[in-house]
Parts: sequence; structure tokens; C-alpha cells
Amino acid sequence: GNMLPSSTALTTTPTYYYAAQSAYQCESSRIGVIANVNSIQPPTITGNNNLCLNSTTQLTGFPAGGTWKSIYTSVAAVSSTGLVTAISPGTAEIRYVVHNAGGGADSTSKMITINPLPFPDFSFTGIAYGQTTTFNNTTPGSITSYKWSFGDGITSTEASPSHTYNAAGSYEVKLEATSSHGCTDSII
Repeated sequence: GNMLPSSTALTTTPTYYYAAQSAYQCESSRIGVIANVNSIQPPTITGNNNLCLNSTTQLTGFPAGGTWKSIYTSVAAVSSTGLVTAISPGTAEIRYVVHNAGGGADSTSKMITINPLPFPDFSFTGIAYGQTTTFNNTTPGSITSYKWSFGDGITSTEASPSHTYNAAGSYEVKLEATSSHGCTDSII
């Protein structure tokens, strides 16, 4: 006999018909047969694919219940729940695998970019009570914003600001830099 699909639509339990033929090659009857098929929904991954060094992000796999694997574990690690930890700058492939009851499996991958932190640095000249001090920002790379804290309650967002201390004392100067990837680091 011939197995003829009743429909071209993809279903989890498609119906097939068995065409029985007589000795004269005439179709004599049809008997409906339901084939049990263990389907797998194509898996997907959602979540952030752009991280800063030493940060984490939560990925979500669909359908639920799959397993996670990092292909480049020296760049990023992934937990059994999909939590990705950025280990070193570079690109890591995170894979999500879904298994069905019949032993079949399907997977999908998401490329995760781990961006380096900026390396803030500065020098200064002319620190003296009542005198203007110039802070020379020497931070390399593509920096989109700076935040200075001069240790006396005054701040600045200029790249290389000047500041006057109005009282004698010791001050902790902090420079925070944010890269074009949104990564932030600071130096004191």
C-alpha cells in the first residue's frame, strides 16, 4: 500500500491514510492511521549579546528545559540556568540544546561579545592650596564619558578639567571612564 499524507501542514500528530488496493489495482478503501510524532519546537535564545568584562547577563531559552553550553569557555561561561559570565574580551558562542522524549534534539546558538573595560588614567600638575590644578586625562581608547570626583565634593564631566582646592588637606581624586560599548571602570 501507499502512505499518503492527509495534509502538508506540520503538526505534532499528523494523520496518514493507508490506501488499500485490490488485486485489480483499484482503490477499495481508506483506513485512517495516526502516526505518533515526537516534535521539537525550534529552540530560540533571547537576552543581551553584548557584555562588559566581569559582568553577567541572563539568557532565556525556549522551549524551557534545554541545556546550555559555552563553546569558548575562556571568554564566557554559562550556567545550567543560562546565566552568562564574561571572563575575557572576545566572542563566545553560547549553545542551547533541546531534547524530546523520542531521543531527538535540536539546538541554536547566540554569539556573545565580551568588551574590555576602559583603562582610565590621568596625571596632574600644580597641586597647591588656592591654586588651579590641571588634570590631564590620558585614558586610551574610544571613551564616551568621564566623571571626575575631586575628593572635596566637587565633580566634573570634562575630559581634562581644572580644579581649585579651597582648603589645605589630602584629597582622593577619582576618574571614571565609560567606553563606547557602555563599559565603565575607574582609577583613584
